[in-house]
Amino acid sequence: MFLGKYKLMLGSDCRLIYGTTDYHRKRLKVLESERYIRRVNRLYIKLDDKGTRLVKEFGYDYSYKCRRKEYVDRLNEIAKVAALTLDSNIDFIASWNIKDDDIFTEQSRKYLGKMIFQEKEFIVYYIANDKRKPYVSQILNDIRKLVSYKNIMIFVEDFNLIKAKRNFVFGNDSTVIINPTPENFNLMRRYEDIDFYEIIKQMYSNTEVLLSNWVKADYMTEDRTYIFFMPFIDTERLYGLNKFYNNNKNIIRKIDIITLKENKEKIEEILTNKTNIVEMDEWLGGIDGERQEK
Repeated sequence: MFLGKYKLMLGSDCRLIYGTTDYHRKRLKVLESERYIRRVNRLYIKLDDKGTRLVKEFGYDYSYKCRRKEYVDRLNEIAKVAALTLDSNIDFIASWNIKDDDIFTEQSRKYLGKMIFQEKEFIVYYIANDKRKPYVSQILNDIRKLVSYKNIMIFVEDFNLIKAKRNFVFGNDSTVIINPTPENFNLMRRYEDIDFYEIIKQMYSNTEVLLSNWVKADYMTEDRTYIFFMPFIDTERLYGLNKFYNNNKNIIRKIDIITLKENKEKIEEILTNKTNIVEMDEWLGGIDGERQEK
């Protein structure tokens, strides 16, 4: 019932439903010939006549009327993000199903919906490669209007759009920036199944890793190296670290930030002080391989 909820889907994401590399292609051809689905720009699928009637029997109010490019782009982005719910514990509620009229209006807001990830509610945005500064400014203004939600997730295809140090800081509990690559999506799906603490202990195998006695950090070693575990960029945490650096110029504290290699340059750009960045990619060994076997 994915299409009943989200209107559009990448055909390639159907492999996550069937659990194989090729079988989903055969099933899609059959469903297309029987008029349950139809292709949209070759890459995406939507419901055809029979499919629409079927999901309406299950209570979905399905319609697909997309004449404006902006709305088509929005549906494409929702389809990509919603695919995170396949084969995972992630939940995603599309914007048209969020009943909070004081905060959300379909015409004027840029949010895609609400995601439940790691038992937190995130309001989700997406900035594609072809978006430029005016659109990014609209996103930033939109986020500043939020009152009830303190966790933001922004999928950004081009990290160069994150320029000024304060542009993506809103005083929230977290503002997470993620490059929407297949590898990162797979990491998000597998997140709950990975024992990251065990990985961190292996990374620091020559010392004991403890819970941090400093609220800003996640862990600490016996020699008081403070560890920030940040697979994806969290601008709020980085800004908090900048505040610590600026307010405590005479305090020398050894700090490691564990993150993905692709985030290193942007984190170094955001931070005001030189900080040790530890790349975690090689410690995630089996994840990419399992993704390719699907």
